[in-house]
Amino acid sequence: MTAINPAITIKQLRVFSQIAQQGSLSQAAIELHLSKAAVSLALGELEKQLGYSLFDRVNKRLQLNQQGRQLLPLSDELLQRHQLLASLSNQPNALTGQLKIGASQTIGNHLLPAMLAAFSPADQVSGLVDKDIRISNNDLLCQQLLDFQIDVGLTEGEVSDPQLIAQRFGGDEMCVIAPKDCPLASATALDISELEQQQWLLRETGSGSRNYFLKHVAPALNSWQEGYQFNATTAIINGVAAGLGLSCLSLHSLRASRVADQVVHLPLKQALFRDYYLVLHKDKYRGALLTHFTEFVLAS
Repeated sequence: MTAINPAITIKQLRVFSQIAQQGSLSQAAIELHLSKAAVSLALGELEKQLGYSLFDRVNKRLQLNQQGRQLLPLSDELLQRHQLLASLSNQPNALTGQLKIGASQTIGNHLLPAMLAAFSPADQVSGLVDKDIRISNNDLLCQQLLDFQIDVGLTEGEVSDPQLIAQRFGGDEMCVIAPKDCPLASATALDISELEQQQWLLRETGSGSRNYFLKHVAPALNSWQEGYQFNATTAIINGVAAGLGLSCLSLHSLRASRVADQVVHLPLKQALFRDYYLVLHKDKYRGALLTHFTEFVLAS
């Protein structure tokens, strides 16, 4: 791991962290409420003190190079520790600070609000914790973890990157939906193989629902077609209701939808389940607040 020069300042590390997250000096300056010149100067001073550059310029954007990727976890830890020290003077016995949580669409829209409500009052941190919630698909969530843009991720998608650690904390049932006038709707028990030669409406590339279909449903079908791709569950349900094809989605999402009564839930012989995962970067500094939240999620 890269060693930190004692002359390096917290301001320089904040600038470095924001440039890594935003990919540009201009956007980092906006986030830090500094001028672009001040951000550029701080980065230049940091690189001079370290003795090497931290970014490569690619298509007018700044991307972390190998040295930058090595520095990022250590910088994140020092910034988190500095934030903790600053909070101790005001709330010596409280869990305080910022908690940046990333969640997939299903968890973020249907489960996370209740989880946060249960977490805050029980631990008496309501009002003391700045919770930054970001809802995205599985692939984007994992990239945000790798870039240290979020502290922890909650996803139903599988995680393959060796830099990330995934721990199971629950799961949900998946279902196949069809138009009400679909001949399959009158069946009492269907085998997945009976859904062949159908068009399917899928979420966008990178979503947990799409990945689940491709891994657990599509292999049982000798012939199927992707009819349309949507980045919203409501659009998929409306598309199925309009007769565009079948779809496989979370039962949580279907039950929460206002248009659920426009489609039918096909009865399958095989139960379809998927796991939920709490995901952390292996080098992420786990302060008291992050540790407390992860323990709460894993115990819920």
